[in-house]
Amino acid sequence: MNWLLSKKDEERLALHQYLITHHSKTFLIKDLIKAMNWSRYLVLQAVQQLNVDYQAITKSS
Repeated sequence: MNWLLSKKDEERLALHQYLITHHSKTFLIKDLIKAMNWSRYLVLQAVQQLNVDYQAITKSS
């Protein structure tokens, strides 16, 4: 079903799955860069968009 997602959506989903599987309240950006094998820019963009998504979900529920 992932083939329906855009590249940005796939990246956010991958980051979300990573955060869910690693039970921690905090993550260092450098650790996310290394774990995801992404650039700093890509990590920051995905985190920012994921935060917007999380806020939209929590407002609606």
